[in-house]
Amino acid sequence: MKKLIIKTRTNWEKKFYLKVKATDDSIKIIKKIFKDFGDDYFIDMQGQIKGLTYEKWKDQWIPLITKKVSADIICGCKFIHFIFYNLKNFDYVNKIIDKYMEWENEN
Repeated sequence: MKKLIIKTRTNWEKKFYLKVKATDDSIKIIKKIFKDFGDDYFIDMQGQIKGLTYEKWKDQWIPLITKKVSADIICGCKFIHFIFYNLKNFDYVNKIIDKYMEWENEN
């Protein structure tokens, strides 16, 4: 399975930031992440989503909102920025992140 590549991570007391390398498959992977977190964004917006290629998502903001976690995902030109907040459990979030992301030097 393809994974997103983490460039940097910054932790705060109750939130954290990830900078991830943007690739052609990024949105497909983000869709799987949303599904694992239990967010219906890609299901609810199905009629409005024009495709899952990264080009169509550049300069877009994607909200992730569930009972256990909230995040803002900002799709830039070369990187995707994840800002996780309202965390109930860091271990829960890290388990899903580990499933779909890896550090740049691991691959």
